[in-house]
Amino acid sequence: LPTLEKHRHMHPLAATIELLEDCLVDDVYIGDPEIDYKTQRQFEAYFNEDRLVLFATPEKQSAYTQIVLGNHQNRWDPARDVVRSAAARFKQIGIIQPEGEKPRPKGSVTLDNQLYGRYAGEIQITLHHLPADKKVNVVAQIIPEDIPLLDWFAAGQQFEIQLNRGLKRGVYENGFR
Repeated sequence: LPTLEKHRHMHPLAATIELLEDCLVDDVYIGDPEIDYKTQRQFEAYFNEDRLVLFATPEKQSAYTQIVLGNHQNRWDPARDVVRSAAARFKQIGIIQPEGEKPRPKGSVTLDNQLYGRYAGEIQITLHHLPADKKVNVVAQIIPEDIPLLDWFAAGQQFEIQLNRGLKRGVYENGFR
């Protein structure tokens, strides 16, 4: 349930983070009795593990979606335009073929291809709209409900990208505190 009118249609975790970080609130109570499993998982990861969990839809034409899934950390020298996975360049991925130029709206999950030279293999999430670039493959898109969470990335922020599999409503068994 919203505390501020602007939170009415916002992701509950993004609203909670704003209250705690910007509004000097000490405690937040969740008043929605039907909060879904995905959102419960996101709260649990954020408050117990200091990790933002983001759900994404794969690009139909991309052969590289699986590479970007899993745990990441935003670099300690954060960029203005993108969240950059700190260890992505050090993964053993192999040659990443260009998959065509696509615009990169906010929440695009990208993988730099071989045309980027030494930066090939970089995994990023766009923080606002960026133009298409032949050196960058768009491999997934953060789901619209999770886009507000992108505004809360800090330097060194742990994050996880998972496929959006339409998890059902229900009680998250591990809970969070």
